[in-house]
Amino acid sequence: MKRRTFLKMATTSAVAGTVGWGAVRSVQAAAPIGSMADKRDVAPAGKIVYVNPNPPQVPLKPYGGTRYRDRVPDTYDVAERAALCINALTRATNPLADHELYFWAKFFRNPAVMQHEISDLCQTKFMEALPLLRIASGSRVGLEVDEVWRQVTLKSIGPDGLFYVPLAGRPWGREPAAWVAKVARADGTVVPSSDPSVTQFSYAVVCGRMMNAMIAHHLREEHPFWADAIRKMIARLSELAIEEGDFCFLPAVALEPNARYDKKAMARPGNNLADGEFFVRLLEGLGWFHRLTGDSQARELGGKLSRFTLRQWPYFGAKGEFLNGDMHFHGHTLVLLNLLEMATATGDRETLDFVRRSYEWAKTPAAGRSDTIGFFPEYLPPHPHYRTCESCEIADMIGLALKLSKAGVGDYYNDAERWTRNHFAESQLLNEQVPLIYALSDAQPQTPVGEYETAWHVAERNVGAFAGWSTANDWAPLKTAPGSIMHCCTGNAARTLYWIWKEALRFKDSELRVNLLLNRASREADVYSFIPHQGKVEIKVKEACDRVLVHAPGWVKAGSPEMTAAVDGKAVETRWEGRYLVLGPAQAGRHITVTFPIAERTVKETIGGVEYTLVIKGDTVVHIDPPGRNLPLYRRDHCRSGEPRYIEVERFLSDTRLEY
Repeated sequence: MKRRTFLKMATTSAVAGTVGWGAVRSVQAAAPIGSMADKRDVAPAGKIVYVNPNPPQVPLKPYGGTRYRDRVPDTYDVAERAALCINALTRATNPLADHELYFWAKFFRNPAVMQHEISDLCQTKFMEALPLLRIASGSRVGLEVDEVWRQVTLKSIGPDGLFYVPLAGRPWGREPAAWVAKVARADGTVVPSSDPSVTQFSYAVVCGRMMNAMIAHHLREEHPFWADAIRKMIARLSELAIEEGDFCFLPAVALEPNARYDKKAMARPGNNLADGEFFVRLLEGLGWFHRLTGDSQARELGGKLSRFTLRQWPYFGAKGEFLNGDMHFHGHTLVLLNLLEMATATGDRETLDFVRRSYEWAKTPAAGRSDTIGFFPEYLPPHPHYRTCESCEIADMIGLALKLSKAGVGDYYNDAERWTRNHFAESQLLNEQVPLIYALSDAQPQTPVGEYETAWHVAERNVGAFAGWSTANDWAPLKTAPGSIMHCCTGNAARTLYWIWKEALRFKDSELRVNLLLNRASREADVYSFIPHQGKVEIKVKEACDRVLVHAPGWVKAGSPEMTAAVDGKAVETRWEGRYLVLGPAQAGRHITVTFPIAERTVKETIGGVEYTLVIKGDTVVHIDPPGRNLPLYRRDHCRSGEPRYIEVERFLSDTRLEY
């Protein structure tokens, strides 16, 4: 291995040769990667000029909370994975350019590089996820980025309320993209995005995710600026919407500040994601803001956009099936997530039922999909890229499973947990894969580092990120892919980590529900999961509960007498409600143990056009054959042991709770 620094960086890694749940912790103990980023990053072409160079001062609220040490089974721990992801969110960025995201990470290059381009706009997804994962994990890694991004946000909000992307100083931001092809101007003309006179532009994709980020700030900080800014953005988007009776849409055109356009000359969205992104991505934020504040304009705009999506836009069939427009899987699931949030906020049962039907269709074992491990293809057949999976698809499907369950539309917690343990967990880059990345890179012919690229500690800075194109057995199978990581996947998966963490355990009205059998700490109870080593979950009760409910794992039938519970070592009577084992009240200080059978089985499954043999313990894949070549997945032989390893971890209990 030619990258000597890795050994210094990861001295606390798990045992060499095993990539298990415990393989994530070395980032927290490593030398500060932030100090690596220096003039070897990409310098801007002059000063970056934002739309609002003199923004209001909105202070960043510190992340307060309680910390304590605990000894836990070394099984999948979402808070640890959230901390790991923060490494990538903050360090796969350019400190010379206001910590702008490098969208691409390319490992089949010698040297490996990160690269800027127009898709750096996905940074808004990072800005949404970062405060959420700090609440979940308490990680302090890269805290300087939070303040820089706060200033970038404030300086990017235009006089009309929209979020604008600067081009001055960012020449890579002018690269052509089909979804930013045209820009409307204040005088009503429309010019190509490549026009050098365009210095700022906005469009619905960045506004949608930035609205989400501002809602997270509004919830966490309770500063009046955020609600006012969101209302102004919604008012401007409502002005720009093209009304058609009870429907509306936003056309596929980017905007300069105070832009206008001839609404009669704007085409309706076509059957492709590029057109749909100009209105669909707004629905999450509109739904959340209406639910939080009762804002009527958010409800009206969101309702009209939702009705257009379902009744006027030819992207889904009547049964929820994905129509072969652009055939992009994530292009459809992101629409479902947006529809779901708006429908949940407004109590729209018709749309909720549609999303449920479409979700059920999406997880059927067709087109290379695997409900077993959570592998969902980037594209539907006959598109040639149906053999690989973006992490976006898994993140969306887990999000849908959790949110449909929470909304009471169905019980899909077993789906969410199974996919989390398997392909979602394997899609996150771990420290132990860093030497493999550099070995892969060193085997390629040498290529000069490009104008908008950096080769400075690329692998280490991307630890915690999520795969762009994985197969069932390999994190980076494709030398021909544009990159090994496209960070849209990291942004989508990052907030799904928060949703997994939040929904794993719920305490409300003196009732404790354990929805996902994962390690989880909270103020009310700590959960210790022994899966897949043993069929056992332990709960340390910290606040008195009238009822404790534990969701049965997917391989245990509801009502099974083999799932039992004990309190302080003494067996207790239980009953069943659906898939929940129900215990009676529990006082603070009680120790609950829930046990159930767990065993291995071997199955053969065709995933992405390739037949694999999977060894599954409970619902956790512990071995896959054939193994991957480059960055192999499911190297989990240690999980087949009946006894887990134990580790010491720092737990963090945030002062802030976000219903996000």
